[in-house]
Amino acid sequence: VHRHLHDSMFTFPKDILIIDFETTGIVPGYHDPIQIAAVRLNKRTLEEVASFESKIKPMRPQNATLEALKVSGRTMEDLEELVRTAPTPAEVLKAFEMAIFGKYTPPDEKAFYSFDVVLAGQNVKFDIGFLNALLEENGYSRDRYGYHDIDTMTLCFVAQGTMGFKTEKGRLNLDAQAQAFGIPRGAEHDALEDVRVTAEVFRRYVRG
Repeated sequence: VHRHLHDSMFTFPKDILIIDFETTGIVPGYHDPIQIAAVRLNKRTLEEVASFESKIKPMRPQNATLEALKVSGRTMEDLEELVRTAPTPAEVLKAFEMAIFGKYTPPDEKAFYSFDVVLAGQNVKFDIGFLNALLEENGYSRDRYGYHDIDTMTLCFVAQGTMGFKTEKGRLNLDAQAQAFGIPRGAEHDALEDVRVTAEVFRRYVRG
């Protein structure tokens, strides 16, 4: 029996992990992630079962671009504050895994797929790029969280082509999708706000 996405009985084979990074630029490994947020959704109900948010200490602040900082509403002074006060990437990764998965495996204990989920997000390849760079720079495998992913931009594109769903002027960004679904928006470009809005957008595509 084939289940369609709008079928209320459809379930995913794994939990969904929606992630979002705020960064100092667009090049993983050269620019830094400075905030991470994530929500884990139950594979059957799509209800939020865990969440995490943290600032991240930038390790290459000299590479930051003003354009990227403006996207997240930050200034160079804010970046300097993160250098002084934010937890290190290694500290953030450990806290992230404890919050989202309830366990932590040190990098010297290779944990291929030990946190197997479906990664999801808005333009998720961007976030996966920074996630992989963060993992590798701290001694972890790129495959630590599996290799499947779902992009809400792609879901929006498909929905507009096949399901009669329309955003303003066919736009694929998160604001346009949230507006089309009537989902209220709070603080723009805040990572935790973005993942929760993305989670609700995701539910609408899957559950209708």
